[in-house]
Amino acid sequence: MEESRPPSRWFETGLDNTEVPPGTSANPPPRSSTTERSTRVSSHLVQGKKNRWIRTKIFKLKNQTLSAWRPVMSEKGAFLLFLIFSFVCIPMGAIFIKLSKTMNEITLDYTDCFADDGSNCKDFVLDVDNQIAGDHCECSLTFSLHEHMDDQVMMYYGLSNFYQNHRRYVESKDDNQLLGDDITAEPSDQCDPLSKAFDANVNQVLPIVPCGAIANSLFNDSFQLECVVDGSPNVVVPLIRTGIAWESDKKYRFKNPSGSGSLESRFAGTTKPVNWHKYVWELDPEDESNNGLENEDLIVWMKTAAFPQFRKPYRKIDHSDENFKNGLPTGQYLLRVNYSYPVTQFDGTKSVILTRSTLIGTFDIFLGVMYVVAGSLAFCISILILVLHIKYSLSKRIMQSNPDPADLRASTAQLVDKLKPNFLSKQKSQFPQTS
Repeated sequence: MEESRPPSRWFETGLDNTEVPPGTSANPPPRSSTTERSTRVSSHLVQGKKNRWIRTKIFKLKNQTLSAWRPVMSEKGAFLLFLIFSFVCIPMGAIFIKLSKTMNEITLDYTDCFADDGSNCKDFVLDVDNQIAGDHCECSLTFSLHEHMDDQVMMYYGLSNFYQNHRRYVESKDDNQLLGDDITAEPSDQCDPLSKAFDANVNQVLPIVPCGAIANSLFNDSFQLECVVDGSPNVVVPLIRTGIAWESDKKYRFKNPSGSGSLESRFAGTTKPVNWHKYVWELDPEDESNNGLENEDLIVWMKTAAFPQFRKPYRKIDHSDENFKNGLPTGQYLLRVNYSYPVTQFDGTKSVILTRSTLIGTFDIFLGVMYVVAGSLAFCISILILVLHIKYSLSKRIMQSNPDPADLRASTAQLVDKLKPNFLSKQKSQFPQTS
């Protein structure tokens, strides 16, 4: 008799029990234990719940249905909100206006400044030969200071009708280049057509550093302030070149190329902008920390203005000097100007401003006026809300005390229609119909 043998897995697939397919083990793989299977199932469930939760959140975010606090403003809440806003803004605006009016500010327009020989400097800088040669016109202005200026006195230059906010002008720069990264590489396309220029010193076309229209139009007038003393030579007012730019700009936006050589060697392989008469490493040769792309005059100019009429910081009065430690005293002053920047082409004007800095900055009455206007508008809105609230509250009370007969009849009919089914059902239950 043949020995019986247990059935094989291969019998279930239709294969002979005595033969094993090539490359296959005779022993089938062991089944996973119940614990392992439950672990895998639970992990899949957890992952599925997590994915479902993420999809739900994303769906709510895209459809703007996330949980949020949506306050329902009442009449009293709106009235108090506008009233508090007005009580905060109006006093602040009055304080700002008061501080602005107490500032002593001198503005000197030198657009039509005349040289000692009687020529107008405005016409001198328009001459092409003078522009190519880099010649400048020297003129002077005399003014009187009738009130003493306390410490923190600053000198600004102002321009009008100059649109630094033009889109093409604002974008015309290379931020990577201003950070000192690979300055000899191809400048950004945003600098075109002021990205490269011919340098006569090396007789070849080189990348411009800094490139673009903003740097090319750098303000290059210079000033010297002197105090006029009777019977004695004029006393030159000391000016500080640094401390006029934002510290964050110097730290994060403008950097000279790294290296151990001189600043000129680190800018090798580059040339100056077309309208400049000096290279970038010659902007302030007396102070290495204020030279090159880290020059504060350049940084201030590269920060474009929002309006066509603007002012930018030029210098700070050095109050460490014994003659000016308490500010600028009253008296006669002389302002010497090296006139180089043309403004006639765009019908602009140029001016020098002497002012002192306060908690709200320099003279600016616009901020105070805007606070007062906003506060006054909020106060008027609060009064309007109060009047409307009182008016409609009284109307509602009058209507409640003297109801309209038609409204009473309609409400009575609605009440009867509402109670009639209940009344009929009770009648049927108390007096059942007999067949």
